[in-house]
Amino acid sequence: MRDKRFFFVALALSMSLMASCARVRLMEAGKDPLSADEHLRLGVLYEAKNEDGLALREYQEAIGADPGNPAAWFGLGNVYLKKKTYNEAVESYLKAVELDPENGAFHNNLGWAYMETGRLDKAVEAVRDAIKIDRSGLHMYLDTLGVIEMRRGDYAGAQKSFKEAAEAAPITDRGGLKIIYGHLLELYAATGDSSGAAWAGEKMKDINTR
Repeated sequence: MRDKRFFFVALALSMSLMASCARVRLMEAGKDPLSADEHLRLGVLYEAKNEDGLALREYQEAIGADPGNPAAWFGLGNVYLKKKTYNEAVESYLKAVELDPENGAFHNNLGWAYMETGRLDKAVEAVRDAIKIDRSGLHMYLDTLGVIEMRRGDYAGAQKSFKEAAEAAPITDRGGLKIIYGHLLELYAATGDSSGAAWAGEKMKDINTR
């Protein structure tokens, strides 16, 4: 019996090809057949596959179709951040924050982009805004704050932020906890605290065995 998966793959490819052809015809006629939200979804898919050039194009298309779409500006900022074009990332995140000032993730990522451009005071301010606005993402924001404090040489502040992040993280967020303890391990290694580094390493092993 033929594997049904091949049928679905073939069907999906056929539909994708027909959609692409239709899109080409409409583009030739000067019309974009996709909405801003459809471009945004494509951007997210491409970004998840690390196809950053295609993701960048789709986010830009989404913004062209709807300049007031904050998620598209946020996606654009994320791609710029990955490409290490940090000033462009800052500008994109600033636009996302302007359009949706109550989204903590927008402020958090703006803080990270500021950090990468060396504007550490602004980075701290942006992440503290995220913490005030959105308690649901508290562990992620505290982790970002810890990284910024570590960059500033404030190791005591960084340790406090990382430990608070670990306490605030849901037990089910194994990926987030590994990142937090990884940063603690990096901090203890930088300060020569071998016992702290051993403790953080054990915490990471515990997470891996859950």
